[in-house]
Amino acid sequence: FEAQTAKLFIFGEIFNENLINQEDILKVECIIAPELKIFTDQFKIFKRLMHLIIPNVEIFDENSCCENQVLLTVFAPKSKLFKASCFSYNLALRYLVTSNVTKFCTDSVDNMTLFTLKLNQVEKKAFYESNFYRTIIPKDAKIDHRQYELAGNRSTKIQDESDQLVSRLLFDENLIKKSIFYKTKQGVLDKYKMSNITKDCSVYSKNSSRYFGTACDIHHNLNRISDEFAQNLNKIEKIDIDLAVLARTYIKKQKSSYSQFVLDKEMEYYKGVLTIYSLNRLSSQQIESIQRFDEDIAEINAPNLIILCDFSSIKDSFIKKLTIPNVQQLQNCYLQSVRKIVLNSLEVVEINSFNENLFNLCYLCLPNAKSSLICCFDQCISLQIVIIPRINQIIDSFNSCLNLQYIECDELTEFKNSCLYSLQQFKLYAPLIEEVIEEANQDIKAVLIAQKMTNLFEKEFSEYLQCNNQQIYIKNELKELKVGYYPVIQKIQAKLNEIINIIDMESGIE
Repeated sequence: FEAQTAKLFIFGEIFNENLINQEDILKVECIIAPELKIFTDQFKIFKRLMHLIIPNVEIFDENSCCENQVLLTVFAPKSKLFKASCFSYNLALRYLVTSNVTKFCTDSVDNMTLFTLKLNQVEKKAFYESNFYRTIIPKDAKIDHRQYELAGNRSTKIQDESDQLVSRLLFDENLIKKSIFYKTKQGVLDKYKMSNITKDCSVYSKNSSRYFGTACDIHHNLNRISDEFAQNLNKIEKIDIDLAVLARTYIKKQKSSYSQFVLDKEMEYYKGVLTIYSLNRLSSQQIESIQRFDEDIAEINAPNLIILCDFSSIKDSFIKKLTIPNVQQLQNCYLQSVRKIVLNSLEVVEINSFNENLFNLCYLCLPNAKSSLICCFDQCISLQIVIIPRINQIIDSFNSCLNLQYIECDELTEFKNSCLYSLQQFKLYAPLIEEVIEEANQDIKAVLIAQKMTNLFEKEFSEYLQCNNQQIYIKNELKELKVGYYPVIQKIQAKLNEIINIIDMESGIE
């Protein structure tokens, strides 16, 4: 065990848990086991395990990972078999690297959110209430064709190369309607009467272009054009099916080509970062345009927003970084993959707020929040560092924050029924609080310290200092882009009219 880095190295094909000191078990954050072949439930003793590097493991035994609740990464590129309940309520897990031949047994995955999942062999009811950003299904995938209880399974992007579109057997039929398909033949989707957007590129492809969001009109015009021609196409389909399919395919292809531009005029996208220049708050139309945008959004930078509400879609749960230094109100935001939150302008934290599945949050800073925290930040299972210098009361908050390490609270005078169920002792800097913890708080594992801890995540979070109270104003060029896209709309409409004219001539319709 390497105490400085919290890494446990295991050499050999089996793990002898008697070789590690009991006092070190809760210190282990990463396990590296290059020769291990089978991963068993004996590793459940490592409650604070976050990273699992097991390059030669082939079998995950039953219940092997179900109690590692703060587990974030599993690297198992040679895995072959996941048995029942090996992953269950691993709410912090985001990265699962498997082989191309891995088999998922019945009930092997329950309530998980992953960025990428590769599927080759899947038994009946292998997944339950799980959310994937990318799902990759090869041509020869073997998915159980018996009745399948979909139970809320969903995927934002699907690369399904199978002839029978087996992804239909894995995901809820209502939720899959919003998925984008990659490398999936249009004819396969048509066969199953699915109208999803399709792309010929890989699900991993990334666009390095810079997009300014003034092309909402393109999306709306394409929808309007396709609606206008829908009735004619239905008539033509009865006469010449091939021509009708050709026209529908062209319209759909054009909509897919320009879907990447669907942003509001006050937004900019570049290499995974969505910058929002809007003042005060986002409108419902702006939020909708973000949900329709089909590029990968890893980070949102919104330095001018005062209110951020209603970020609660499937896509929002995969945003990893959120820069909103001037937000004073944050409500109904499903940001379960965000690891850092710094709110410089937030002054009042309402009761029962920030309890919305912040499972990956590890750093929290509210430098100007005053008064009390009551029933807040519960079940932030990955939370480690909390900086709240002006809060004077913490009541019924930070419970089930399993990984707490340090809380800094300069003006704290009351500390009740909070920070319960932490896995280890954490350091509390609170110079105004009594040194003796009340009997009612005996379950709190806080250790009072006399001096602040410094250099906590200093390099990783230095960028937030630059965003403090800054204002970024709308760029002038954004206002001019709408004029530039107008000819594009006209060109598309003219091309669609040409297709309809050809169809009319071939079928004899006036």
